[in-house]
Parts: sequence; structure tokens; C-alpha cells
Amino acid sequence: MSCTLLLAPLLCAAAPSTLRVRLEQCASRGHAGLPSVLLLAEDDKGPAGSCAIAALRVCADGFVDAASSARPFLSALYVEPRCRRRGVGQRLVSEAEIVARGWGFGSLCLHVHERNTAGMRLYEKLGFATVEDGSA
Repeated sequence: MSCTLLLAPLLCAAAPSTLRVRLEQCASRGHAGLPSVLLLAEDDKGPAGSCAIAALRVCADGFVDAASSARPFLSALYVEPRCRRRGVGQRLVSEAEIVARGWGFGSLCLHVHERNTAGMRLYEKLGFATVEDGSA
């Protein structure tokens, strides 16, 4: 199974104004005491999507490595089918960028499976670029 590590510099991005995104602090600190949060998007009909962001110490192959510098990782991005192609994913990623910037980071990372072509298109549209391409 092959995954790609994507990285994006943190930029300000416009987001749909009809969507509400709230941040839920995780009950405990994330990996090695580093911060982590869950972002929940809602519209007038209820849940619209979600994603997680956590600061992690990982090495290039994606495994936990206590000696590595912490980097913020976006994960578990999900958009309800009725809300897809309406800017919800873009808004969640934008909010994740704000969180990462608030933690003092200058970039946001994620891993995406090579077969997730819709995800790859979204991430590339939002400024992510391939940093590493390897197998996991």
C-alpha cells in the first residue's frame, strides 16, 4: 500500500460563510503531550463534516519517532455526501491551518493514499505538494 506525504505552507483561505465550524479539544493531550483537536462542521441540516489535527513526532516513513521534530498532521477528513463539492472540505482544512498556525507551526502535513484521487485533487487545489512518495 502506497501513501504520499503532502505538505502545505499555511496561507489564509476564503471559506463558505454559511458553514459553522467548532473546535473540540480532545479530552487528553495527544501523542507525547502534544496538542490535538477535532474540528466539526455543521450546516442548517446538521453535521456536514469533520477532521482531526494533531501535532506528532514522526519520521519520514510515518512511524512515531520521539527524536523527530513535531509537525501538525491533518487526518480523518470526512464530508457528508450531501455536502460534498460545496466547500466544506476546504473550510475544514482552512480551519485546521488556523489551528496549526496558533500552535506556532508554519506548515500542515497529511498522508493520503495514492488511490484517493478526490482527496489528492482537493489537497493540491488547496496548495499541498508532494514531499515524499513511498510505501507504508
